[in-house]
Amino acid sequence: MNESELYQTEEVFKELFENINSAVTIYESINNGKDFIYKQMNRAALDLFKRTRKNIIDKNIIDVFPGLEEFGLIDALRRVWKTGKSEHFPISLYKDERISGWTEMYIYKLPSEKVVAIFEPITKIVEKEQELKESKLKFSTLADQSLMGIYILQENKMIFANQKLAEITGFDYKELMNMNLEGQLTHVHPDDKEFVKKQIIKKQKGKKDSMDQFQFRYLKPSGELVWIEVYSRTIPYEDKPAIFATFLDITEKKQMEDALQKSEYEKSVILESLLEHIVYQTTDNTILWANKAAADSVNMKPKDLIGRKCYQIWNVLDEPCEGCPIKMCIASKKPETSEMTTPDGRMWSVSGYPVKDDDNNIISVVESTLNITEEKTAEKKVKNSEEKYKKAYYQANLYKDIFAHDINNILQNISSSVELSSLYLNNPEKLNKIKELYEIIDEQVNRAKKLITNMRKLTEIDESEIILEKVDAIGLLIKAIEFIKTSFQTRNIDIQMNTPIKKTHVIANNFLLDVFENILINAVRYNNKPNIEINIDISIENKEDKNYLKIQFKDNGEGISDFRKNSIFERGLRKRYKTKGMGLGLSLVRKIMDTYKGDIWVEDRIKGDHEQGSNFIVLIPSNH
Repeated sequence: MNESELYQTEEVFKELFENINSAVTIYESINNGKDFIYKQMNRAALDLFKRTRKNIIDKNIIDVFPGLEEFGLIDALRRVWKTGKSEHFPISLYKDERISGWTEMYIYKLPSEKVVAIFEPITKIVEKEQELKESKLKFSTLADQSLMGIYILQENKMIFANQKLAEITGFDYKELMNMNLEGQLTHVHPDDKEFVKKQIIKKQKGKKDSMDQFQFRYLKPSGELVWIEVYSRTIPYEDKPAIFATFLDITEKKQMEDALQKSEYEKSVILESLLEHIVYQTTDNTILWANKAAADSVNMKPKDLIGRKCYQIWNVLDEPCEGCPIKMCIASKKPETSEMTTPDGRMWSVSGYPVKDDDNNIISVVESTLNITEEKTAEKKVKNSEEKYKKAYYQANLYKDIFAHDINNILQNISSSVELSSLYLNNPEKLNKIKELYEIIDEQVNRAKKLITNMRKLTEIDESEIILEKVDAIGLLIKAIEFIKTSFQTRNIDIQMNTPIKKTHVIANNFLLDVFENILINAVRYNNKPNIEINIDISIENKEDKNYLKIQFKDNGEGISDFRKNSIFERGLRKRYKTKGMGLGLSLVRKIMDTYKGDIWVEDRIKGDHEQGSNFIVLIPSNH
């Protein structure tokens, strides 16, 4: 290596030495290795020792740091200088009148006989560890002195538990610490196990509706049953979420409550004979006593209700019911009553009566509940019966008028055709007209059949529950088109269906076929043109965030005036206005569409000119 290269190497070494993060000190021995002086110290070391090179280089290390002898560094330097073997100086605390701190060192000897020490300052780390140890010790001391059982659960494992928890649960401490969550749950009373497990899972997942406080029954290994009241919260533990909980044995409290109930035996006999549900509970809805009627309503025994929340039993909820009269009477400090419905559909009149102490403080509540399902059902039946009778009376008269009018027209057309045909039989030149008259008679017979069918279907819709399901709307429309072409073979009918959709399901039923047939029949029947044109446009439309199948029936018939557009779907229209009507068809169509929660209306095919034909528009709820 030439002089230039050597110089560059030295410069690189100096830069590394000066700028590394570790504190580095170079010593030179004096007095044949008995003492040492500082020969070099990098910037990190100067900062660590709060010194400058001017007042440290070539100085005896004992003069600079008088505590090094006791600290043990002098002996370590002597050993390394003498043996040439590197040493790891363990974590130690250096302290003198000027500075103090924890450090870890690595010492080795250079070929030049100098000794190097690399310092790793770890004061902050040691202090944090010490602080953590002290914190754990304080927590452990407090926990061991607590009258409550305390534990920390993390990832379904017991991370910490105090001795009191072992006493409450009846386990040996070591056995308790080796038990996971499932092992603990096997000792929860079977009736409470699912509820307790559900709350723990909610707490682990951070659910807002998890309960911080609840009570449950626990079976010790000896078979002894104890009541536990638990308070829990989620905490961070060693950078992971954990459940911190306290257990309180409330068995004596429960036993005192039982004793109180026994002393009230005579009152209980009276209360047990009532049909009303009587439930005595705390202000937080915990049941202290319930009569037999209350327990029978949920197929349980009265003793099984004790300690449970009323809203858990009757409404299967994790919090008080909305409009709870118990909460209302606590707030108002006076009796409150409200009507409620449980998930099984039963209706109740529920009253809450506050129980006060001598200072007028509410200490508990009596809940009185009466099943009013039959009463309410009877009221509803009477009301429905009245409405149904009125509706049936109106419909009977309406259908009678419409049916009489339409059947009279049909019979008149048949009679006229029969009369003409009898005249044509005696006139050879008119024989070719007889076929047309027979076709008219046949059409009128089919019209009468359709009228009777519509009457039956209207009655079915009025009297039965309509079941809706997914149906192929386009498939039913094609069937309706085929029916029209078969029914009116003597008419020149051109039906065009325009749709980008090959198959569309809607929420309806097979009555949808009647909707399509009636609209198409009217499009043919009320069109005197030699060529009947019907264009059917199909699309999907979104209305109020719901998808509908939109079908437009555009014909070139005689059209409908604006005066009649809004009323042609009303029953009995012709009787009021003495106009040419559309039979039961459109009444049936409107009624069917109402059951689908769909819509139907009519517009001009050519806007502003109703004589150019009609456009009947149907909206049917779609599952697309």
